[in-house]
Amino acid sequence: HASVFETFPALNFDISFLDGEKAFRDYRNCEHHIYDAALLLPRRYVVLSGIKKPLPPKSLTTRTKLGIALSKDTDPEPNLRKLREFLPGRFEMTVRAHPGTSTERKRQIKYACNAQQMVFSDPSKEPIGTFLAKVSAVIGGSSSILLEAAISGARSVYFEPLAGRMGDPYGF
Repeated sequence: HASVFETFPALNFDISFLDGEKAFRDYRNCEHHIYDAALLLPRRYVVLSGIKKPLPPKSLTTRTKLGIALSKDTDPEPNLRKLREFLPGRFEMTVRAHPGTSTERKRQIKYACNAQQMVFSDPSKEPIGTFLAKVSAVIGGSSSILLEAAISGARSVYFEPLAGRMGDPYGF
C-alpha cells in the first residue's frame, strides 16, 4: 500500500515488488527521506508486479455486514459510538485495526468494540482477504484497505473522522 504515499522512507532493498509505474515514481521521490545517501544500496532491482494479496471477488448479494477500518491513531471509542448511533442495529460491524497498531491500542479497540456490540478483526491473526470476504462494504479513513476493498468488489466508503492525524494523503 505504501506505493501511493510519497512520505514513506526510501526503498532500500535488493529486490522490491511494486504495484506499478506510479509506485516506482513515488518511491524514487522518497529517497530524500534517507538521512545518509551513502546508505542506499548501489544495485536495487524493482519488479512492477501489481498487488499480490489474495482478494476474493464479491458476490452481488445484499448483506448487512460492514467492515470498519481504523487508522493507528484514530480514537476508537467516540468514532465507533458515532457509527453505531448513525447505523443503529441495522448492520453487523467488524472493526479492523491497522496492521501497525500497538498492542495497547488494540486493547482499546477491543474494549470499544465490546461496548458497541461490534466484532474485532486483528490483522496479525486474520488475513485481509478473509476480513474482506466477510463484509459487503468497508468504511474507513485514509487507508489502502479502501482500495483493497474496492478491488475485491466490496463498497468503499471514505469517512473523514476515521482518517486520524494524517488527513487524506491518498486523495480520496
